[in-house]
Amino acid sequence: MDEALLLKELKAIIEESAKRGIKVFVMNRFDERSAQELYFKAEGSNNLLTIRRRLTELREFFESDEIDAIWYIRANRVLSAEEKATLLNKITKLLKPFTNSD
Repeated sequence: MDEALLLKELKAIIEESAKRGIKVFVMNRFDERSAQELYFKAEGSNNLLTIRRRLTELREFFESDEIDAIWYIRANRVLSAEEKATLLNKITKLLKPFTNSD
């Protein structure tokens, strides 16, 4: 196998691993129950405002173009509009119990 082909294959494996990592960690791992658990843990440790602020910052980060530059550096590609929308949806779900507590 020549080096160029090997590098191309490795790049594809890395990109697919990054996609799977996002999918498993964020897209599939968190749901409304997880959001409630996060809220109760934050409440129990008196960190409601801190966690709410961090989740809000994370949502703003994924809404900005900054994520494109960082993701490109890390994975040599930008997130698709669908990936961003899915991530934003999950972050919004995690944030929901914090905004309903006002």
